[in-house]
Amino acid sequence: VQNTNGDVDVIVFDPVVSEIVAISIPGKTEVEVARDLGVWKLQSVWELGKRQDLGGSLLTRTLAKHFKFPVFIWADYPASGFSKGGVFDILKATFLPYNTNLGVGDKVSIGFFSLSVKNSKRFEIPLENTGYIKKLTLSDGEEGYIVTGTLPQELAVLFVDPALSENAFRVGIKDGTGVPGLASDMGSILEVLGGKITSIEKVDRLENVNDLGCQVRGKNEVSDKLTAILPCTKVNKDPEGNFDIEVSIGRSFITEY
Repeated sequence: VQNTNGDVDVIVFDPVVSEIVAISIPGKTEVEVARDLGVWKLQSVWELGKRQDLGGSLLTRTLAKHFKFPVFIWADYPASGFSKGGVFDILKATFLPYNTNLGVGDKVSIGFFSLSVKNSKRFEIPLENTGYIKKLTLSDGEEGYIVTGTLPQELAVLFVDPALSENAFRVGIKDGTGVPGLASDMGSILEVLGGKITSIEKVDRLENVNDLGCQVRGKNEVSDKLTAILPCTKVNKDPEGNFDIEVSIGRSFITEY
């Protein structure tokens, strides 16, 4: 959710434990923007997405790439009412028109869930308090934040998908990008979801994938989620190897990721 002050909230709704957690990221955090668009402050990515005709998807792709948060649902500031707990805020988030890729039914379902969650089960986590980002003087001379280290486990567990973690979901990656570390960087997003990267195979050439950028091969709902999080297309076939899902990335993935 893009807030009016430039900060971004990543809100996790957990129906299993009837809990809502909002991770607040300062807008003055320096990020590497998705699609090879350079380094910007997080507070600028929403408007940048509009100018690039990408909408809020540029924000979610940037959150996935830079912070390893596997998110793909985006919304403008009224949606923050879902996490606040006040009936009026929740109703505004449910029924007011605003930019989002949530459907009407999704908003109503989240609204009903939010109304059912007690205030004692609502939590806000300022990202600067977790040690994942640190404050310093940025390249433009202003104070801001940068990511330091790896995603803390107490945050990573919020994004685990039971469909992956409970079944020891095995993921194989074919890497035709020629860029060292790119496949493992992308793979870390899948691991946050609960997948297990069992193989990263470097290949000289991937048929069709060099044009398409990324393909996810698998007959399951998880592959649908991955194609929403990552700039990939789905191939509704069984993986070739001993995997539950196979991800193939080619040269054009470098500028799409």
